[in-house]
Amino acid sequence: MKILSMFSNRKVVLWIIIALSVITMTAGFYGNYWKSVDQGRFTSFQIDSESLVVGKMVKSEKEGIFSNSGLMGTFDNIPNGGNDKFLDQYKLFSGELAGGEYQRYTSQIGLQGIAFSIINKISPFEKKEDLLKYLKLINSLLFSLILTIFIVWVYIEFNSAIVSLFVLLTILYSEWLVLFGRNLYWITWAMFLPFIISLVFLYLEDKSGKFKNKLYIILIYLAVFIKCASGYEYLSTILLAMIAPVIYYGISRKWGIKKVVLRILMAGTTAVLSFFSTVFLNLYQLSLEFGSFRNAANTIWTNVLKRTHASGDNFSASLKESLDASIVTVLDKYWSGEVINLSNIVPTSSFVIFTAEKIILIFIIATVMVFSSNLYFPTIAKLRVKLISLSVTLWFSFLAPVSWFILAKGHSFIHTHMNHILWQIPFTLYGFVLTGIIAKCVVYDLNKRYNYFKQVIIGVIIIILLGSAYSIYSSSKVQERKIDELINKSVASISVENFRIYINLENSKIIYVDEVKNDTRLENKFYLHIIPLDNNFLSEERRQYGFDNLDFYFFEAKNISNKYHGLNATIKDLPSYGIKSIETGQFNDGGRTWEKAINVSYDKYNSGKIIPEKINDDNWKNGISANKKIVLIKYNLQNMSSILNAKYVVLKDGSKVKITNIEFINSEWIHVNLEQEIDDTNGYPNRIDIVK
Repeated sequence: MKILSMFSNRKVVLWIIIALSVITMTAGFYGNYWKSVDQGRFTSFQIDSESLVVGKMVKSEKEGIFSNSGLMGTFDNIPNGGNDKFLDQYKLFSGELAGGEYQRYTSQIGLQGIAFSIINKISPFEKKEDLLKYLKLINSLLFSLILTIFIVWVYIEFNSAIVSLFVLLTILYSEWLVLFGRNLYWITWAMFLPFIISLVFLYLEDKSGKFKNKLYIILIYLAVFIKCASGYEYLSTILLAMIAPVIYYGISRKWGIKKVVLRILMAGTTAVLSFFSTVFLNLYQLSLEFGSFRNAANTIWTNVLKRTHASGDNFSASLKESLDASIVTVLDKYWSGEVINLSNIVPTSSFVIFTAEKIILIFIIATVMVFSSNLYFPTIAKLRVKLISLSVTLWFSFLAPVSWFILAKGHSFIHTHMNHILWQIPFTLYGFVLTGIIAKCVVYDLNKRYNYFKQVIIGVIIIILLGSAYSIYSSSKVQERKIDELINKSVASISVENFRIYINLENSKIIYVDEVKNDTRLENKFYLHIIPLDNNFLSEERRQYGFDNLDFYFFEAKNISNKYHGLNATIKDLPSYGIKSIETGQFNDGGRTWEKAINVSYDKYNSGKIIPEKINDDNWKNGISANKKIVLIKYNLQNMSSILNAKYVVLKDGSKVKITNIEFINSEWIHVNLEQEIDDTNGYPNRIDIVK
């Protein structure tokens, strides 16, 4: 009874919600603790953008915080640098690499780079990797605190711990919030800051009857400045999100149109002034760097045009498609984009992937339910004024993401790998509040109307959970059998650093099995270098290096990652061409943690013979060349194995002819070059034996 009475105390419940929200969200944003997204995708997400901050910190250490006018950037042409320029910035920061040429990033002031450079100057950390970790942790914590304020507001406004915890759960499994949450470039909390400031001030006014105009104006000005100085991305969405609380309080508290308009004008005018202040400061910054205001203005104007609605004819081919695309084409990319994806924890069904289309449909149903009959749903009727206000605010906030998709059409067309986060600023936040309240009211009213309804709902939930558990179990067994089949057909099996690595040439796969269940170790990136039998297999770009670079993260989405007899396993595709050897291992900011070279053997497929291909044209007759010194054979495992290291061919009359060299023309054909001419009667369908 004491426990029940404790939880009936609103203050106690409030503090539990605050603690739970801050702890769970910080864990999710910082370490993907709830497995909301693939770990590899989480680890590698927007490293390219974040490397601008890290590059700036390196530059600040060398030449001062305001070198290059404080602009962020990255270093190119780094001596002994690797194939990944973005990872090299982290190696420069840790001291593993040195040198390079600084390339400025001119699309923003770079406030986050300046701020983190100052922190780096006064940091007590000896290891730079530790500093980056703590900066990401602080970033995650600040974002958690911002969103916790919204969750607390939900609890207070609608007097429902269940609904506020439901909203928390949707945040924890919103893949885009988790992906962006800790990134040092995006400082995602700044995107939500103007919205939360408006929400807090309107809540305090509602409770006290006083609105502190001057303080509100100062804070909104600073919040918008922080965001703009850290990047102009998503600005229209952020400003409309800032207005959304005004819409809610204006309708639910019956302010009248005049007061609503005045509040919108106050917030909007302040935000616009803050925006232009940032632009003028950015203009001054670039003029110092470029030597003239004209060059600075041209840079800013070009950056605007290539992200909005300029003619594609005035830009490079890489930007032309995005600028010439229609608004309908751009919007179509985002209707079908994922908002919440639970397939990482329930991997057996696409039903748990919630696209924007599905989410919008759910919100439409919830909105319709707001006007349901008082006879059947009296609890909804009691809350109707607030729910109507919430519904109008929801669909007003729908304009926030759509505004950026339309106004920044060029940017949105290209950046589909990240712009889906806009649905959460703050459209889905309000949407899940409305959905949670409606669901709670429906269950409550149906339970009163029909005996045992609640028990039935609980029973259905239990059945669904048990069904999901069985589905996951059976799916895992099917996947285990598939991995067993691949392993049984492998031509090599190597143990190194508690990894078991299998090479399957028949299916062009390499399988990694972690034999110690060490998820922390799996966060380090794997390098995978494929050395071909012939450089002709490589693209022109890769021939200078002599190998294909297939570096990856263990839990990367494009890999097949599974539990294999209780162990973590991942399957990576290999090239279909002939492979001489494979070099693999892991690395982090400190360098390689382990490495292994594996020679590939095709002996398993050696038949000791080849059959010329049935090709007849001006150059070939039954697979024998017109000059009668080349045998044409198809590239496959059997021919590959038979011809490797071969010295002679034995013709049907028993004569031996020396092989001068083997040419792997491409991944389809092999030329066997001979020392002397042979008659084309030895061609298809005759068998030619091989002597090694």
